[in-house]
Amino acid sequence: MDTIEQYSTFLVDSHCHLHTIGDLGTVLDHASASFQKAASQHNIAPGWYGVLAFTDTAKSTSFSHIRVMTSSNPDKKLAVDNWTIELTDENCSVRAVSSQGITIFICAGQQIVTAERIELLSLFKATRIADAYPIKDCINQVQEYGGLAVLPWGVGKWIGKRGAIVSQVIKTCKPGTLFLGDNSARPKSWSRVSQFAQAENLGIPILRGTDPLDIKNRTKWGGEFGFIIEGSFIANRPAETLRFLLKDNQTVIRNYGELNSTKNFLVDQFALRFKS
Repeated sequence: MDTIEQYSTFLVDSHCHLHTIGDLGTVLDHASASFQKAASQHNIAPGWYGVLAFTDTAKSTSFSHIRVMTSSNPDKKLAVDNWTIELTDENCSVRAVSSQGITIFICAGQQIVTAERIELLSLFKATRIADAYPIKDCINQVQEYGGLAVLPWGVGKWIGKRGAIVSQVIKTCKPGTLFLGDNSARPKSWSRVSQFAQAENLGIPILRGTDPLDIKNRTKWGGEFGFIIEGSFIANRPAETLRFLLKDNQTVIRNYGELNSTKNFLVDQFALRFKS
């Protein structure tokens, strides 16, 4: 039987990308500062845990790469700048501990592109799912493997025909089987997202994540935009703990972080479309 630790607080970025493996230390530093800022703003006592869900794409394997490098060392530890990476008791997470004693769990995840060209996240499981299948099939696969299925908001991806598909999926999903995702790229001026209102009416949770863009000054972001949850921690099994807490409709989700400014949103979109 798993040992239950004391009641714990988790600050979670549910949509993080490690675009370059060599940036891991910098991403952890940035996430640590972001988590500490959020903890201070929300009066959270020391002892909290940070969580980064690495949503790898079909072309990226950052989480598995980190875990393989860690497990291949005789002491099962990996030194990365100011951090020490350690294995946990599950194959879908590792623990990163800074020299200052900050703990951040890195959890496995995947960003899937469905046949309808809609993004879907699979969180807190290491099982890989193929792209290009119909959205309902992809959601079913995520659930069958035990992950959390999350439909993340994206610029221009929830309007028109694709927006209608997302709305229909939200309408027909079984309670407790689907989450929506918000991210820091959305500008404050884009205040109304009809699918978010639809989800709120149906009691579907909306999980925040930074979703750092692959452009200059954004690739190393992590922990900027997320949520806070509390509950009993299954020792050394952070991904299992988070799956359990987020599926529990009694868990309270508190948001932290700021949406993008309209100016920065336009600059980012220009840079993304015209990067070399």
